[in-house]
Amino acid sequence: LIGQDSFPGSTTFGGLPFDAYRAVTATLIGWAMKHLRFCDLLVRKNPDTQLANVITTARLREDMVRDLADALQIERSEASRALNVLIMNHENVNKHYALSAGSAPPLLAIGDDFLLESAYGWQSEPYIFMLSGLRRNYETDWDRGVGLREDMFRTELYGLFKWADAVT
Repeated sequence: LIGQDSFPGSTTFGGLPFDAYRAVTATLIGWAMKHLRFCDLLVRKNPDTQLANVITTARLREDMVRDLADALQIERSEASRALNVLIMNHENVNKHYALSAGSAPPLLAIGDDFLLESAYGWQSEPYIFMLSGLRRNYETDWDRGVGLREDMFRTELYGLFKWADAVT
């Protein structure tokens, strides 16, 4: 998906490496894909079930943090920080849309305790939403990371040409 390779994995945002944000996002995408498949099977087995009634779920934020920390073997505080960039709430909705060209949010905050998981949000460029959250939450780290991204791009580009060894 677009955006998952935007920075070197060791680039830090808010003290966490980009790899941690990418791992949390990838894990949640996988869980969402599994949930969609289970919903499809449920509707096939029980045609009276309305897909719209089972596809979107609400979860306690702390349960999601715990499950992510356990799955990825990271601290709960790290899972929580990484999760924060994937959530749209009343505080960040305007800035998010200004930064991300309207990508759909994968998670919507319902009050302080619950998150609504959006099946559409996990299928419509979730890494773009993640990048928007990183930029929104960690502006200084973002600016520093962009410089690293340019170095990474240059190295990859030069690697495509044999003459690049003489230049670098």
